[in-house]
Amino acid sequence: MREVLEASVREALRSGARYAEARVSKVFSNRIEVRRGRVERVVPSIELAGSVRALVRTWGFSSTTRPDEEHMLEAARRAARAARALSSLPGREVGLAEVPAVEDEVEMGEVVDPRAIPIDEKLEVVLACDEAARSVDARVVMTDFRYEDQVVVRAFSSSEGTYVREACPLTHLRMAITAREGGNVQTVTGRLSAAAGQELMAYGDPVGMAERLAKRAVELLSARKAPSGKMRVLVDNTISGLLALCVGVMSSAELASMPGSELGLFHGKLGQQVASELVNITDDPLAEGLTVAMTYDDEGVRARPVKIVEEGILRNYLHSRPTAFLMGQEPNGRARASSALLTPVPLSTNTVMEPGDRTVEELLEELRDGLYVVGLVGATVGGMVHCNCEAAYRVEGGQVKGAYRSVSLALDLLRDLKKVEAVGSDFDVVSLRLSSGEASYQVCGGGPHVLFSELTVG
Repeated sequence: MREVLEASVREALRSGARYAEARVSKVFSNRIEVRRGRVERVVPSIELAGSVRALVRTWGFSSTTRPDEEHMLEAARRAARAARALSSLPGREVGLAEVPAVEDEVEMGEVVDPRAIPIDEKLEVVLACDEAARSVDARVVMTDFRYEDQVVVRAFSSSEGTYVREACPLTHLRMAITAREGGNVQTVTGRLSAAAGQELMAYGDPVGMAERLAKRAVELLSARKAPSGKMRVLVDNTISGLLALCVGVMSSAELASMPGSELGLFHGKLGQQVASELVNITDDPLAEGLTVAMTYDDEGVRARPVKIVEEGILRNYLHSRPTAFLMGQEPNGRARASSALLTPVPLSTNTVMEPGDRTVEELLEELRDGLYVVGLVGATVGGMVHCNCEAAYRVEGGQVKGAYRSVSLALDLLRDLKKVEAVGSDFDVVSLRLSSGEASYQVCGGGPHVLFSELTVG
């Protein structure tokens, strides 16, 4: 693999590039889908991709699904031709922030390689989850389990002398469980995901999670519809994790350089207060047990933890080499591509709101009278965050009372993060897939329970 990448880089330079880089990705995956006890899909697969990016005055890029020497050399020539043609047009010249050249190979570490586990053993776990959920109550009418494991091997070579190869595992199980009584239908979802191997299925208790979700779906059948309006709200980890993830996405230096866009929320706001002084948010691709594992990004830059928000102040953007050069800042290893078929862009990885000092019981006491909202179902990410939640509980005098269903929250990210009154000492994560055009990225948000002085409930 290294010989092919280095030959491709040399070919791009011979074809007129002043800088070139080549990438190859191999994705080994298994997908299993089970609905209502029936196996719908079992698909093992291997995906190969390769690409060359060449720089003259601006970029040229070419990719292939056959990353052998012949096709990679042709990709190098096409990328260099495109770079020469595009560089003759008016526009800003691309610069690259300086980084040290490195040679490194990173293995998965002490994980149970999913490629070594027979697929029937994985299917057995998914079927056990399905059975546990359907056994809770006859009103559980639909179960949908989607399991996926991956081992992603990425290799990168540049004309500056960098060569890195990294193997990263991912295991993910998404559950959707529906209960029905007459015309009343309630669906709850859950996710178990980490940059890990089959040990996640052994220690993550997926069967217990499936049972708990089924019980919640049945419980919501007797719940009332949630009230609407502005009120004091305590949110759980899934919702605070979503908000942290939104901050991570918005802190992309590429988005922050787009002042006219809704996604350019943080344009020109470095050093300014964007949240309550109780809010601290970090993006860390090296954090153990979370969804994204990335020692090097897709530009061969070593990744490191980045403090995005410190005591409510926006401190850093997430950079690729070109955005770091453009803004005169240090690159921090956040250039990501969902496969070697696409060009890398600066993007968040595992973005977490750091825990505070309150227990959940203390937060409920501080809430006093308001709403306790739990369970993220789905959301739209932007300056305005709209999230649908599984349930809410009425809180009176600090005590949890009756349950509500059909709950949604609408948050203005810049305005409402300043309304954080207290931050819990607990911590959990939510794993999501962020899609944009052809690209699809695994991302992770995490956080504690968080108390807001006021939020809009729909």
